[in-house]
Amino acid sequence: MSVQNDLSKKHCYACAAELDVRAELCPKCGVRQPELPKAPIEEDSSLNEYLEIQSRKTVAGILAIVMGQFGIHKFYLGKHTAGIVTLIFGIGTLGYGLFITYPLAIYEGIKYLRLTPKEFEETYIKQKKQWL
Repeated sequence: MSVQNDLSKKHCYACAAELDVRAELCPKCGVRQPELPKAPIEEDSSLNEYLEIQSRKTVAGILAIVMGQFGIHKFYLGKHTAGIVTLIFGIGTLGYGLFITYPLAIYEGIKYLRLTPKEFEETYIKQKKQWL
């Protein structure tokens, strides 16, 4: 069984019913459908940048929640000084520092995940903010 991309069809984002690509309303559930882009998307478009930043934001958030007590998310974002400080503080205090770094890392991870990609890029990529 082969799956083909039919460019004349789309699916309702509310009920997943198959629709004509030009449909503005779903005939099944009546929900207005979002507009599709008018022009074809090029490789260097802003959509690719958006998806790249979204990906970095998501990976950094998950790393912060899962292994943030060791500063792994800081290293991933290129904040090596902050990563080393977090790592030394967590391990250098015979593990007691982990009781401080882990809750902070969870907070940071949730904060990363809640930011929009544009806010994340401004704060952590362009301004290179090191800490919370």
